[in-house]
Amino acid sequence: MERLREPPPPPPPDPAEELLKEWPELGAFGVDWVRKWLVLRERLIEIAKTLRRFPWMVDMIIQWPMSILHPYTVEVYVAKDGSEACLSLTSSKAYCAKNGSAR
Repeated sequence: MERLREPPPPPPPDPAEELLKEWPELGAFGVDWVRKWLVLRERLIEIAKTLRRFPWMVDMIIQWPMSILHPYTVEVYVAKDGSEACLSLTSSKAYCAKNGSAR
């Protein structure tokens, strides 16, 4: 009598894919970027929370793709009342929105 073989166990989940499921906003930077900087998971989550709060920033990142930049070069400035926010991906350029209108 022949023994039935059990299928091999599924491969472990990809940590980058798992993070992207939880924080899809990070997909604006690309899977490779998330995978490269996964060691800075908490910083990536900080960035994702901001992108979730200001969805126009996701559009800016997609529209102006950057080479793989370090997560600590991504800067966000928000007015205390939240009426104005700026996203800086490089030292020379910032994208801002006032009352939800990007400029």
